[in-house]
Amino acid sequence: MQKIQTLIVELKKLFSVSGKAAFIFTVVVGLITHLSIMILQPEQADSIISAGFFKAGEYQLYSQGRWGTNLLNCFRGYLVIPTLTVLITILSISLAAVLLADLFDISNKLFAAMIGAALVVHPYIANAMFYYAISGTFIYALCVISVWLLYRKNMNLLYIMLSVFLEVICLSYNQAYLCVFTTLGLMMFAIDLLKGKNLKESFRYLGYSVIACALSGALYFVIWKFLSKIHHITYFYGMSSEFSAGQVFRKLPQSIINTYRAFCDYFFGNSFINNSFWNRELIYGLLFVILLVLFCIIVRINKLKYVNRTVLVCTLLVMPIALSVIQIVVTDYAFYLMMATGFLFIIPFFCKVIDLCDLQTGFVRVIKGIAMVTVGLVLWTYILSDNAGYMLLNQTTNQSKQLAERLLYQIETFEGFDSEMEVCFIGDLNEAYFATSDVLSMASPGGTFNNKGVWFGVWEVSDGWGKYIEQYCGVKLNYLTNGSQERIRTLTATDAFKELEIYPSDHSLEIIDGTLVVKLGEFVY
Repeated sequence: MQKIQTLIVELKKLFSVSGKAAFIFTVVVGLITHLSIMILQPEQADSIISAGFFKAGEYQLYSQGRWGTNLLNCFRGYLVIPTLTVLITILSISLAAVLLADLFDISNKLFAAMIGAALVVHPYIANAMFYYAISGTFIYALCVISVWLLYRKNMNLLYIMLSVFLEVICLSYNQAYLCVFTTLGLMMFAIDLLKGKNLKESFRYLGYSVIACALSGALYFVIWKFLSKIHHITYFYGMSSEFSAGQVFRKLPQSIINTYRAFCDYFFGNSFINNSFWNRELIYGLLFVILLVLFCIIVRINKLKYVNRTVLVCTLLVMPIALSVIQIVVTDYAFYLMMATGFLFIIPFFCKVIDLCDLQTGFVRVIKGIAMVTVGLVLWTYILSDNAGYMLLNQTTNQSKQLAERLLYQIETFEGFDSEMEVCFIGDLNEAYFATSDVLSMASPGGTFNNKGVWFGVWEVSDGWGKYIEQYCGVKLNYLTNGSQERIRTLTATDAFKELEIYPSDHSLEIIDGTLVVKLGEFVY
């Protein structure tokens, strides 16, 4: 009981002057940035489908390893209320900002505020936001708490157990949150080295992070394997038929190369965070160079020993692996915006490095000034990109609704159709039906923002248009759902399907073997 009371006291101390600054600034910037999604309330098929199968605990819930999603979705009662869920998300990120400011030992109000802003405007948060699910971003607070617990002064078994428990919960929502634990643990180790702390003590806390991460990963994996077996899962995340340690080791060299490629692309190349209207390579490249300069200045100020400098360099060289370690664990899956959980902490880490550089010379002041302007510019591009993405989604949402109404009309007026008949949507619509703004497409963060409407007519099955028509037209068709892949393949193999023309041709609908097939495009599987 005494340990719990001590923990509560520690939590109360979080809202110091810098903690309050981080919380308030994050809330304000978050509301300004994400106000448009609360007003426009755009949506696309992936979020509609996800809400359905996660609530029902269907096949996808276990095949993707997201068996713990319902544990967090219960906080909103499975309701999709955009304004409420966006507000909860912003408050959750604000709490994460407070915790991170304390974890990084930020005493300066300005840097604490910048850390909060960096978290709440990151394109990953915007990408998760339009799913209207607090679990996607609420977990960030849990992630930071789990690492924060490991770095308390009075380390004990209770804190480690709490940390492991929270990490398992986070991983059960999305494996990509593994990157948060590896990234924050390594960043804290680098910060300790830069401060000139005892090397043995620094390794001690890094060891706690590694142990907690390994235990939580193993426990999560065991639970996932058990659930996969009892639910007869035949393939795993990313359509991989194998998910084993052997697979990881066989592909380890290429996986490590992929992590460094993702890191270099983030600063200098074609990043998973898209924004064609900014000289991103110049901005991020400048950010990277300034970071290295500040590291050198801090090393000289604190007169780090040769061994400490060597360990610090090795830590920085390993950082790219920590940032996208999910590419090593899930080897068959492409790295994309929703996997970028670790990259959220690059700007906060950068703010801490600026804070550590306290040498009062003209040169250092100029470098720090350039650094802060660069951070501000990056955050501004994020805000603009997020809103461009929301506006793009709004365009495709309106277009999808209109298409859904036209599809429903053709289905209901098709000769021989009745409400009990099975309906199957096959193929992807031509992108000509989604004439979205090129300006918004180029300015958006990319990823799922650029998906065109109901972006898969089949989406493994034909859920996309079926659920979209149900959601926005108020008509529940007897459409083929999850688990109907073989039935769809059987229909596409018939001569009648091959003779069908592509929508909007009058001959794009046909009743085949008792199922009304709507051919939106060619079958690609």
